[in-house]
Amino acid sequence: MWNRSELFILVLVFIVFIRAVEIVLSKINEKKLKLAGAIDVAPLEYEVFKYFHFFWIIFLIGEFNNRGMPLPMNYFFPFCVLLVIAEGLRFASMRGLGQFWTLRLLSVPNPTKQKRGPYRYIAHPSYTAEIFEFILVPLLFQLSYTLFIFTFLNFFIIANRIRLENKIWNVTKSQ
Repeated sequence: MWNRSELFILVLVFIVFIRAVEIVLSKINEKKLKLAGAIDVAPLEYEVFKYFHFFWIIFLIGEFNNRGMPLPMNYFFPFCVLLVIAEGLRFASMRGLGQFWTLRLLSVPNPTKQKRGPYRYIAHPSYTAEIFEFILVPLLFQLSYTLFIFTFLNFFIIANRIRLENKIWNVTKSQ
């Protein structure tokens, strides 16, 4: 049977691996899009987004080391399955946007609204996955401070990103 630290490290490595994949894919797509004329319209917002996620991971580690305890196994593994499903949604949204998926908010020439993958059903599937991730990971280890503080703050960050994305879309669409 796994001990609490092993379970935490396993989940943490999973999350960090996903972040690394996101960063690499985003950099590849950014480069292509900028060569095609895309403009980063919110570089400061990206920095906030990046550091917010970094501090979320730091807080997860800190709170776990001070008071974290996995949920009882009859809850832990079903919640892990939900986390994997949420991350699957994230990767499906990345695939659905293809080369247009980035972590930065870019304005691209001649945009077309994406209706592939989960975008056929959900306006912002990647943010939906992130919301679930920010709830499930702390919940798995009963990290209530991280759960409430970062889920609350994440609401404002995602709302701002959606507002900026809609603004970019409307401005670019009208040109």
